Amino acid sequence: MTRRYTFGYAYCGSTLAATGTHAIAAACTQHLAADTKVDRAVALEDVAQLFRKVGEDYVRDMAGRMGAAERPENAFFDGMIFGFCPATKRFRAFAIVSSMATGEFRMNFAELILAPNRFHPMGSGTGAFLALDAQLSREHREPGVLTTLGEMVRREVQADVGGHAQIGICDQRGFRVQPILNPGTAGATLSFLGWDTSMASRFEGYEIGYNAVKIDAFWQ
Repeated sequence: MTRRYTFGYAYCGSTLAATGTHAIAAACTQHLAADTKVDRAVALEDVAQLFRKVGEDYVRDMAGRMGAAERPENAFFDGMIFGFCPATKRFRAFAIVSSMATGEFRMNFAELILAPNRFHPMGSGTGAFLALDAQLSREHREPGVLTTLGEMVRREVQADVGGHAQIGICDQRGFRVQPILNPGTAGATLSFLGWDTSMASRFEGYEIGYNAVKIDAFWQ
């Protein structure tokens, strides 16, 4: 029997370490083979623990190869692995966090609490995001996480927070990345991480993006 699962992965910090971790962990999970005849679904927690272990080893290896003028912390990253767990039949999310608290590098692991209207920011802009979200919850006519994100980017409240928005959606069928609908002088465009999909080579009989997300805060 063949099974296929998809889960979400988000990160902050070193892009090289985070994407390298994803590549190795994904390669491992794509080659899972049951060692018994028991038909058992894969647990999301086990997948998240794999990401933790791969990330821990990847960062240690990357930091060990740096030159004397470089800081090992430049290889650190934090991540989240989330989605619908086929083993427990519920949505779950786990965090892996770089730490030097014990004097030795390790990736800490924790399950995140999921609830309506609850969110888990990460990265250097976390404090500024939470402060702005609290302010907008009192003042803005349409408060919410996406409104706060749009205002944070528009106001440039923190110099190292910017770039492009990306939305991913989880349901019981798995995780999928949705294209973003962007305003444009020649009409709306679709993008993934800011890359205009109209720049892609043509697929005969197909188009990219039959279903997109519009973030109203970015259209104001």
